[in-house]
Amino acid sequence: MSPKEFFALHRAYRERMEHFDWHMASLKAFYVQFHGGKTTAEEFMGKKSAKKQLTYPTNEQLERQLTTIFGVGPKKKA
Repeated sequence: MSPKEFFALHRAYRERMEHFDWHMASLKAFYVQFHGGKTTAEEFMGKKSAKKQLTYPTNEQLERQLTTIFGVGPKKKA
């Protein structure tokens, strides 16, 4: 797996987990509202941040991160 593929996979995983977190906050808010409370999902999660323009790290940054995390990289052989 190339560093860019790894980064894209990790980004997709983070977005999926954030989706599930918001889903759970919505269910909690629904439960509270059903029992007469007044709350929203934002009160459980905070404000949704505006979508940022994604910037991809350079190959050198990815190589440095992978070498730091796994101890092996393109320039450092096992």
